[in-house]
Amino acid sequence: MKKIIKAMLFSITALFATASLPVHAVFIALSPSIQVSGTGQVVTVDLIAGDLGDPIDTTIGVFDVDVSFDNTVLSFVSFDYSDALGSIITNDFFDLTADAYTDDTMSGLNAAGNSINLNLLSFLFSSDLEFLQSTVTTLASLTFNVIDLEMGEFTDLDLTVLLLGDGQGNDLTNVDARSARVTTQVSAPSSGIIFLMMMIATAPFVRQIKR
Repeated sequence: MKKIIKAMLFSITALFATASLPVHAVFIALSPSIQVSGTGQVVTVDLIAGDLGDPIDTTIGVFDVDVSFDNTVLSFVSFDYSDALGSIITNDFFDLTADAYTDDTMSGLNAAGNSINLNLLSFLFSSDLEFLQSTVTTLASLTFNVIDLEMGEFTDLDLTVLLLGDGQGNDLTNVDARSARVTTQVSAPSSGIIFLMMMIATAPFVRQIKR
């Protein structure tokens, strides 16, 4: 029953579809794509949408995504939606005084504890959303505790896009979904790169000696 309700809520955007579609590809990503952390620390990851035009010509009117993670490494703490699609002031879908609506029966941590659903539907017009969004827009933020990530290890947060639509009711296709990684260290340069850097650094002194 919940799946049926969810499908009805998000398919309603198709009622307002227009013939115009964005000519450029939009990406949706977890940011930062790589961050350094370790056991006992806290990490925050933003859900962002980008390539919306400069000036912006594509707005985000609806999104429904899953963020999966290894719950033996990360412990989910909380998530928050930004105001990019408007303010959520009620859980009543039919209260049109609200700017945006989320299906809180589906959003949040799943029963297995290894995936988070984020979904939001804006009731605002695309012209209104243009004032709330920019070329790269933050849609939500997620916070985790790092419970077991030792030196030399990493863990990935994977992003699955279930639905992404613009402010006019069009489904955005060919969306580039980008995941994120939490690691204990930034990769060190290879020995070949180090040797090349040393050669470049000492080159001026070699020329002076030859003279």
